[in-house]
Amino acid sequence: MTIIAKFFISISRSERARLLVASLIAVFCSFLFLLLGKQTVGTLIGVNENFYLKYFYDIVNSGNLGDDAIPESLTIIDVRNYSNRRDLAYILEKVYSFSPQIIGLDVHFKNNPDIKSSTNDSLISVFQKVWKKTVVACSYKSERGRVCIDYPFFKGCKGLENVIYTSSLVQGFYGKYLIKDTINNLPRFSYEIAKRSKIELQNDLEGMHVNYSKKNLDAITLDDTLDIRESNIKDKIVLIGNMAELKDLTRLPFKFGGKKDISGIEDHAYSLISLLNFDRENSNSYSRRFEGLRDISPFANLLFVVLFTLIYCIICNFVNKRIRNSVEKARLVPNVKNKLVSCICILSQPIIFVAYEIFIVLLCFFIITFMASIIPDLFLAMVSIALVSVSLEVTNIILYAK
Repeated sequence: MTIIAKFFISISRSERARLLVASLIAVFCSFLFLLLGKQTVGTLIGVNENFYLKYFYDIVNSGNLGDDAIPESLTIIDVRNYSNRRDLAYILEKVYSFSPQIIGLDVHFKNNPDIKSSTNDSLISVFQKVWKKTVVACSYKSERGRVCIDYPFFKGCKGLENVIYTSSLVQGFYGKYLIKDTINNLPRFSYEIAKRSKIELQNDLEGMHVNYSKKNLDAITLDDTLDIRESNIKDKIVLIGNMAELKDLTRLPFKFGGKKDISGIEDHAYSLISLLNFDRENSNSYSRRFEGLRDISPFANLLFVVLFTLIYCIICNFVNKRIRNSVEKARLVPNVKNKLVSCICILSQPIIFVAYEIFIVLLCFFIITFMASIIPDLFLAMVSIALVSVSLEVTNIILYAK
């Protein structure tokens, strides 16, 4: 960067103006290209529209998690070994007896005529005790080509008229968080739990992205009823669900430690953790891996794009001069050394282009996203940089052609 700055200062004002105009033309043309759609343009330049977050997670999820990735206010109970309703009623009642903040139940109790009414009655009896502290996730079914809510069998039972039912639908890994299921207008499971917890929520939840930096959820997950004790339940948010149910597993598009799938209850946990405003001053309860991610402001992003494009214009201008000099030298003195140097200079252009894009991405990873939890829109920058060579030629025609 120091070499680039020195080179920029050393050139004339007219040359600086030319490079600035070229960078602005590249940015303007990239805006026009993006009217075709990110997916189309991404295919043309070989960049996926979600490439930034994908590679960010690939990097941060490949290292050691450490103890700082354990959210202390959360406990997860994995009920993969307790599938019958009597066991689940026992677990629910036991958890409630230890005074949790709130219970999030992502277990689907469908109408099943094969289950004895006495078993259902015992579960209903427990729900009548715990419902005020419980948020229930609903499953979904398809009817006549339409997705409908599949409420649990006890909906509307006496004493359960005011149970909070929520959406268990999992949204995409890269999009902004939505507090409601837009299909059936139910609040999201994670949002309703966060809203009813004692922890302050982040601001502007609908402008936030869930942070999928891998967290050490194994350290707070219980899979045996003997482990359900007051010490890991009292005054905590407790999520109950099956972490091994195949229909709830979602394939991950990025690295996630050694895992390739994420269960529904884990995904809810990641959403929930991102929503909560953990105390940064208390190192035991706060980690950068907790905080939800937010998009950079459009104005700040545009400034970054123009700056990155201008720097690459300066680099291209510097490299082009070296190429012209080496080619001219090889023409005047056509020995093997001069020809080899000339070829190396020409072949260095695509290498410099790729290296510069990698440098920008890594810089934003560690300075902007990892440190400030902000997501820049580098897609526009990637397109602008790809157009720099063309924009330099166009600028020469505009300014110097007669």
